[in-house]
Amino acid sequence: MAERFKLTNRYKGYVNKPEPTNLDPEYMIPGSQNVIVNLDGSIGSRKGVSLVPTAIAEVAEAITARIDWKTSRGDYFTLVRYGTKLDAIFKDEAGVLTTLRLSAALAVGDSEGSFTTVFDDIRIIDKMLLATGTDSLTSWSGAILKVSAVTSNTITVASGTWGIKGFATTGNVVIDGTTYAYTGGSDTDTLTGVTPDPAGSVGKYAFEPVVNESLTDVPTTYKIDFANVYQNQVYLGSRSSRLVLVSSRIDYTLYTLVADNNRAAGDPNEFLLDDNSAGFLPTKQSMLMFGSSNTVMEVKYVLSADQTKEAFTIQHVINGSNQGSLAPNARLSINGNIYYVNRDKQLGVIQVGSSLTQSLDDTNPSELVEKDFKSFNWTDSQMISWERNIVVVVPKANVLLLYQIDDALWQAPQIFANIDIGMVSIDDDNRLIGHSYTKNVSYVLFDETTNNDIDAEIDTIAIFAYNGYGERSRNKDFGMYYQDGYITSGGKLTRTLLFDFEGAGGSDIQSFKGTETNYLQSAGVPAGLGGAPIGERDLAGGSPQFVDTEKRFRYIDSLVARDFYELQVSYSQKELGASWRLVAHGPDVDLNSNNNNDILRE
Repeated sequence: MAERFKLTNRYKGYVNKPEPTNLDPEYMIPGSQNVIVNLDGSIGSRKGVSLVPTAIAEVAEAITARIDWKTSRGDYFTLVRYGTKLDAIFKDEAGVLTTLRLSAALAVGDSEGSFTTVFDDIRIIDKMLLATGTDSLTSWSGAILKVSAVTSNTITVASGTWGIKGFATTGNVVIDGTTYAYTGGSDTDTLTGVTPDPAGSVGKYAFEPVVNESLTDVPTTYKIDFANVYQNQVYLGSRSSRLVLVSSRIDYTLYTLVADNNRAAGDPNEFLLDDNSAGFLPTKQSMLMFGSSNTVMEVKYVLSADQTKEAFTIQHVINGSNQGSLAPNARLSINGNIYYVNRDKQLGVIQVGSSLTQSLDDTNPSELVEKDFKSFNWTDSQMISWERNIVVVVPKANVLLLYQIDDALWQAPQIFANIDIGMVSIDDDNRLIGHSYTKNVSYVLFDETTNNDIDAEIDTIAIFAYNGYGERSRNKDFGMYYQDGYITSGGKLTRTLLFDFEGAGGSDIQSFKGTETNYLQSAGVPAGLGGAPIGERDLAGGSPQFVDTEKRFRYIDSLVARDFYELQVSYSQKELGASWRLVAHGPDVDLNSNNNNDILRE
């Protein structure tokens, strides 16, 4: 007689709020980690971690701010602040990530730091701005080139001109920590009038220095913790103030107010919030101003009929207890919605429509992982959008979460071996870059070229909710368990069955190795975020590559039949250089003849 297996072949992600014995067994539950539900529907181990190269000495100094910036000249940088230091991560001419120290003497303030970018109307380039908790802003032009030749008073680059990369007509460049002045040549490939002698600079990067910008009519007592830009006006906020200052549209250093009846479009402005500031987020039509306790407010501008004067309105988008922003970096805008972590430790959603911005009070994407959200210390947390996912970084728990927006699916927590993550960025190849929470080190996360976390095994665990096979109150049994999927040759996939709650009715543990050739079929599969092909391009960035070719497996374990009401299944692996994916699994289960006598009360 042919056996009929009841298979699970769809996976709905990770949850931790619902009762695990009363939940669809397609869900993973707490204890799961480092596995991914792939876009092809399979579930399996994630890709690994590699170091971002750097020549900068490693020190115990945590990242406090970062920005990904593609300049108006086409260069792409990830800028990272460590205390008084500013580093740039970018690709060199060979396409390899490299790290360069831009400054070791940032303005000292008590703020974590807040990056933004603005267009300099005088130099006709965009610039990076950084707030550090002082009454000034730090700026950098993004001008950088590699030196190909020098004389005693000139510096030459291999191609192009200095000016096209944003260097000023006259000024200074920094090479290997030394500042050199120049008097001309920016419209050519050679700077002239260089002092002192730049001998020894060939093959090194020359860049414009980081500058501390004085601001007009910003009080010296106003400590700038937050900065963001809307329509080229810089918004400044302070944790210790309800006052928001707004710059001129054509001069980001000018904050001098004009009378309302004379206010031209783009003139400086100021607003008074109902809470102390917790930062800003621009939308397609307005600037959202987040309060630290209860509010989110919106400012909109309206031009006069002759396009010369500008009126504005301020209104509450949210005004409720604990609905303010809990973590300034834990917010993002995507697909017309604003996601942010509120002080109730929920993922709040604000919808930005064509005429109305409103809170979606009935939408709470974090509800299914509520226990995690409530337990986390959200200090220094961050959110970013990456490849169809909201990435949530929780440094105090050393956990990274992924929320797949299209399918409203949470992945299991990602816990990287032997490293800590404080923030993440996205590089020019759309790879996810992690920055350490305790030292000035960065990593490529979900690196398609490795199945290890640097030199450590990845501890992958998928624990599924209990399965009653449609008859919660009936006794069942089976003698065979089926599974199929993919595994690398170095893999060892362990399947654990717990009969009844927490294995009260016994357990069965069996392992399958990637060398059991009788049950394998060769199948080259390109690597993805979780080791699966995912469409037109690799989710981790770049071209598909083979780390260790995955092979198709299909096998059945036999075991001694035993009575049970509910069954919990888990799969795990912790092997160096190995990966696995599960497509389907399940037993030849059937109701048995035990008429529930074991639970019948007389």
